[in-house]
Parts: sequence; C-alpha cells; structure tokens
Amino acid sequence: MKIQILGVAALSLLLTACSCCDTPPVTEAVVEPAGPGVDTSSVEYFVKSVGDRVFFDFDKYNVGTCGKDTLARQAKWLCEHPEKSVVIAGHCDSRGTREYNYGLGERRAEAVKKELVALGVPASRLSTCSHGKDKPIVCGDTESAHQQNRVAITVLGGGDSGNAAMSPSAAVPPASGGVDVVPGGTSPTGL
Repeated sequence: MKIQILGVAALSLLLTACSCCDTPPVTEAVVEPAGPGVDTSSVEYFVKSVGDRVFFDFDKYNVGTCGKDTLARQAKWLCEHPEKSVVIAGHCDSRGTREYNYGLGERRAEAVKKELVALGVPASRLSTCSHGKDKPIVCGDTESAHQQNRVAITVLGGGDSGNAAMSPSAAVPPASGGVDVVPGGTSPTGL
C-alpha cells in the first residue's frame, strides 16, 4: 500500500514539475552517460537521449522552462558535434488558417533557433522551416493530438547523420490550389 501511495505521489510531482509547459504526457529525455560502443553522434542517440522536441502552448511561440531544458541539452550536444547542422521545423495544431499557422510555425522554429544561438551554437549551423498545420505529427482532433502538434522539432541534417531529408525549401506552402510536393516527387497525401 505504501508503494502505491509513493508511486501516485511521485507521478503527481512529475506532472507538476512540467506543468509550466503545455507538453503532451511523454517522458523527458535525460542524457545518460554513453556506454562503450554507443554512437553519441547518431540520430537515434540525439532523439532518445538528448531530445529533439520543444512543445508550445496554444497559439504561443515562447519557449517555456521545459523547452529550455531540452534546448540546453541540444546546445551541449551540438557544441560537442561541430560537424552537425540542424533544421528546426515548426509545427502547429489543426486550428487556425493555413497561412496563420505557417507564420506561427516559423516563429516557433525561430524562437528555438534564437535560444540555441544564445546557448553558444553558431547560427550558421541552424536552419528553420515551417510546416504549419500541413504535416501533423499526430492525426486527430483531440487535445492530446493538438498538444503533440504544437512543436518545433530539431532534425539533424549535417555530417554523416543521413537525416537530411528535411530542408527549408521543402516547407514552402504551395500556391493556392496546388499540391505540396516533397523531395522525391511525392505529395504527403500520396497523390
């Protein structure tokens, strides 16, 4: 019984600790010392151990406390891997107009870039793009889906990461009535 009470207390403390952020209920990445044979320069290590996402409140682009913690880890990692560059992709939930959300996604990506530069990462290694609401991370019209889609994702794009599929030009919205074609000649809807 004491273990259950302690577990509930610990869970509530964990949720309260990040209540400053409008983040989905996911665990924060914590940088663990890498064991022998672990490639700390890999995309997998960056995503799982450093953290590639900063979440935002509804209709906001200011980086909260939890986001600043993630960006401190990202800056440390980027300073340790000067051969890497990144694209910061801003995303929005499905509410609002397409045009407004492209602007909001860009402001989110630029806010993340500004924080990383303030933490010592050279701006020349950071690019931004916006996907607005056109490329949701999670499909659906629930609050959980909205929370996960209000995000800026740092994507490794330099060196030998092999994760340079995203480029700033890939995020430019098509002309009215056009089809959003991504690199490789396909559209996100498969048309």
